[in-house]
Amino acid sequence: MKAAPSHGVACTVVVTFHPPPRFFETLQAVRAIATRTIVVDNGSDTQTLSRLQHLAAAGAIDLIANHANLGLAAALNQGIGMAQGRGSAWVLLLDQDSEVAPGILESMAAALLDYPEPSRVAVIGANYGMPQEPRGRYRLDDSTTRRFSVQTVLITSGSLISLPAFDKIGPFDDGLFIDHVDHEYCLRARRLGFAVIATRDVLLTHSIGRESAHPFLGRRLIASNHPPQRRYYMARNSVVVGRKYFFAEPRWVAAMLGRALRDFMVMLVFEQDRERKLKWWLLGLWHGVRGKLGPIA
Repeated sequence: MKAAPSHGVACTVVVTFHPPPRFFETLQAVRAIATRTIVVDNGSDTQTLSRLQHLAAAGAIDLIANHANLGLAAALNQGIGMAQGRGSAWVLLLDQDSEVAPGILESMAAALLDYPEPSRVAVIGANYGMPQEPRGRYRLDDSTTRRFSVQTVLITSGSLISLPAFDKIGPFDDGLFIDHVDHEYCLRARRLGFAVIATRDVLLTHSIGRESAHPFLGRRLIASNHPPQRRYYMARNSVVVGRKYFFAEPRWVAAMLGRALRDFMVMLVFEQDRERKLKWWLLGLWHGVRGKLGPIA
């Protein structure tokens, strides 16, 4: 069996793109997780890049500085490639605005060892949520007390990638650029016979977009408030990934498309800049039908 994730055999990879000021505070906690921390910067401002270069020069991090935003998938592949070159067995992916719980790797290792076939596990997700969400956002099976829960897909942040499995599954799809990059990798892993699991324990504080709550007919609807161009990738990649995996994962694809439509309707009712977001969403839908990938010009 491959080595279980631990401080000595794991590496953290964080992709930055104009990170918030608090990032450099949370980076200290990230650096304590594993022997190495790799930051892949996707064209941030000169002040951010200068601070990252200072940390790299001091040996606190390994830095890959891209001259422009190459997209999430390309940046993840760069970071994982460097981790492979450093001899790591596992890579923990984190967003620039996520906060991790102490002992995150130990909890993830316990989930892995509790899984009946740990050698089949390609990705372990850290259950995540906001402080008011003690159960986290991953689906849990309340009929068992086991340390893991089987998942269909995971989000990027808090995903612990098995590098031996990564060699067989292949890199993240950089044609997608950003949205559904994580989902597509998990679906591809499952199609190849690998397992995708998550911890029951909530080990990550993370929000999706800039969420805001809105009362509507006795319900509480959540708007993600993504910017207009992000709506393009969300619409396009929903179509692309849905078409690619419909026959392998029909229930997940149907649920994903339902969530995408619901999020779109909430955007039309509650979010700002709706006209521009609608235009980008429609363009993304059209490009998704045509199979046009890569960054939008």
